[in-house]
Amino acid sequence: MHGDNRIGAVVFGPSSGRAACGLVGMLLLVGWAGCGGDTPFRLAPVQGKVTYEDGSPIQVPQGGQVRIAFVPQDAAPVGQAHPTAAQGTLKPDGSFSELTTYQFGDGAIIGRHKVTVLAVDAMEQPLPAVPKPYWNVSTTPLEVTVEKGGRNYFELKIKKSP
Repeated sequence: MHGDNRIGAVVFGPSSGRAACGLVGMLLLVGWAGCGGDTPFRLAPVQGKVTYEDGSPIQVPQGGQVRIAFVPQDAAPVGQAHPTAAQGTLKPDGSFSELTTYQFGDGAIIGRHKVTVLAVDAMEQPLPAVPKPYWNVSTTPLEVTVEKGGRNYFELKIKKSP
């Protein structure tokens, strides 16, 4: 459960507090438990790369990582199943693939998404390598549309921290 709480921080940002993270973790578990191996949402694999505007990769200290989440914006609940963010981590060069919504590498829900990006150290504390606006779904300027049968490769650029 502790790991799920950390995933929630990617979507809402660390300033939302433990209650929000716990709620997100519980919602993720309910979504997984309620779906079994099947999900009422259509998913598609996504991949791509996140770099700074100048094309350089995001640098984090040894043990740190950069997390990415595709948060669905127009998917409505289906029965008792709620749409869930597809999540993963960036490789050192900024590339990502095998994002997970319900089962490892199943992709993202078809439709429009806000994309959050958060760098954390080995102690799970946010790092300034990614500016704060990208941490939270309500402030990130990154938005993509995942299409059924589409290539779904996204090259995303972020600003460097001041």
